[in-house]
Amino acid sequence: MNVVSVILIVMFPLLGYFYYKNLSKLGKIKFYYHLIGWYWALTAILYALNKDSNILTIEKMHAPFVVEICMWTGIIVWLISESLPVVLALTSAQYRAMVKREVILNDSMPLTLSERRVFTFVALTIGICEEVMWRGWLPSLLQDFSLPLWLSFVIAGIAFGLGHFLQGLKGIMNSLIFSVVATFVFLLSGSLLIPIILHILYDYRLVLTGVIISGKNDPQVEAVHHKE
Repeated sequence: MNVVSVILIVMFPLLGYFYYKNLSKLGKIKFYYHLIGWYWALTAILYALNKDSNILTIEKMHAPFVVEICMWTGIIVWLISESLPVVLALTSAQYRAMVKREVILNDSMPLTLSERRVFTFVALTIGICEEVMWRGWLPSLLQDFSLPLWLSFVIAGIAFGLGHFLQGLKGIMNSLIFSVVATFVFLLSGSLLIPIILHILYDYRLVLTGVIISGKNDPQVEAVHHKE
């Protein structure tokens, strides 16, 4: 069952690729609903295969005080840097224009009001399911193959980053960085709940930024809203 579980997790991005290639036929909202359905279906299957595994908690990492301080400092710096886009969207018209161009060009981004509403559930789904799969089950399953804990998390993190290949090199690198942060938070706190919350907020920024842009009466975004 461990092999089956690992294959399901690692191969899951290919399913996303299949749906993404059919995005123009499905439309964004149907694409979002399909994404939500498959994420929860896979999570349910993995739970059925590994229901005796405890993946929500882990023994806290015991590192020298200075090392822990450095790790928490790095995490806080990352959080601040990831919060800046929202702040800039509120305060800078030039930044809003740049984000507007990126959002309009990206055909999977939530742009209209109804898309943002559904994408809120996408953010919740991805935040929960991906952390459970990639930070919870996969490292645990890899340890069953006699891999040390640190190597299990490294492999899971790399697989998580590569699984975002649809977003290009930038998306892969951002996902790798997020994986490092989420892994350290998990190990330092001993609870998967905090990485789950971070992941949900990380993805929800797209909705929040879209709301801010729309609230600033952006003409191109408003034009799309009128087409709903």
